[in-house]
Order: sequence, then structure tokens, then C-alpha cells
Amino acid sequence: MTGRRLLMLLAACGIAGALELKCGADHNCDMLPDMADPANSKHLKCGACQLAAVQLAHAVIKKEAALRRKLSEEAATTLFEEFCEQDITEYGLQLDSNGAPMPKFTNDVTLNRASGGWVKRTLMGVCNDLISDYEEELRSVTKKYCSTQTNSDGAAVLSCDPAPLAPLLCQRELKMCSAEDFASELDAEEPDPSSVDSPPIDPPSSDASLLDSLLDSPPSAPSKGFAGEG
Repeated sequence: MTGRRLLMLLAACGIAGALELKCGADHNCDMLPDMADPANSKHLKCGACQLAAVQLAHAVIKKEAALRRKLSEEAATTLFEEFCEQDITEYGLQLDSNGAPMPKFTNDVTLNRASGGWVKRTLMGVCNDLISDYEEELRSVTKKYCSTQTNSDGAAVLSCDPAPLAPLLCQRELKMCSAEDFASELDAEEPDPSSVDSPPIDPPSSDASLLDSLLDSPPSAPSKGFAGEG
């Protein structure tokens, strides 16, 4: 075996160990679906796509509201890559009290959930598919899904709800979901997996021109160390 192949093997072993599937102290993952079954794989990817689409949109909206300007292409790319490589890995497939999977993902560490292994790989893979093919759509979410409103105190707020982005990208474009997936979510009592732990954002603004400043101002080049900004 050549030195190069040995290094590749060691790296693969390290990755496999780092992505070991975990189901919490109370469960052993025996009740998780067989991902070799295309139906199971499609269902999980649909949920992962909904989660990634809406959370990526929220990340853009929060960053642009904080900076009070539209993100540059470079800054948006950095934000997306960090989310798909780091933030989305904090989510896991929620399990019920018996260890059976539920149709939602959560980043609440107090809940039973399956994380790591193929769950983590699926989340990261679907997320990277989205930013590879639909970065421009994701960069325009503030313009398409936000509006300025006046609250009861007379102050202007930026109100955003990018939930419609999920069927647009996950059903119509990527074909990871079907119309039935979204119809069933509307009938369900539980919130859909894309919006779990992430309600619509209403960041306060000192004036009603915040949305205009985000849409009309040319994006500024990110300052040095932009990726580390909160």
C-alpha cells in the first residue's frame, strides 16, 4: 500500500469515527429507518431540505438586519458554507419516547434525537446541494420574504417569514419533496421540521427605512474577519 493510499484510509477511518450515529443514552438506534430503502431516504432528505432552506434564509436575514445592508456575494458564500459545515450539524432527527423517529429535526439537546452518522451526512449533503445550485435565490430572501411593519408602540420592525422558500426549492426545484409532504404538514398539529426552533424574525429597527436600506444599498465588501462576526 502506498503512503498516499494509507493516508487516505486513515483519513476515511477518522471521518467515519467522527460521524458515528448516536441516539442518546436511552436508545440504541435500532428503530431508525433503513436508509437503503429509497422511500426512507427520500423522506429524510425532504425534511433535511426544508430545514436547510429555511435556516439558511434566516441566517441571511439576521446578518443583513444586523449589518443594515445587503451581504456581498463573498460574505453570503462564507455564511452559507459555515452553516452547512458547522451549524446544521447541531441538528438531529427527533425520536419519540420509544426511540422511533419523528418527522422533524431539532437542535434541542434535551430531546431524544439521532445525530451523527448518516443523519449528519444527509443534513450536510442536502445543505451543500442547496447552496451550490440556489445561492442567488438564498441571497435574495430579505427582498422576497421581508416587509417593514409598525408595532403597537409605533416603532418599525422588519418582519420576515421565509417558510415559502421550502416548497419552492425542495419540491419544485430539487424534487426532494412532494406536494403531499407540505399538505400533510399543514394538517399536522406539530410545526413543520423546517421551522422548528426558528420562529419568524422581527428584529427591531429605529426607522421604517431598514428594508429599503437592505434592498437598495449596494453590498459592501466584508471587513477583515467577517466570518467571525456574530
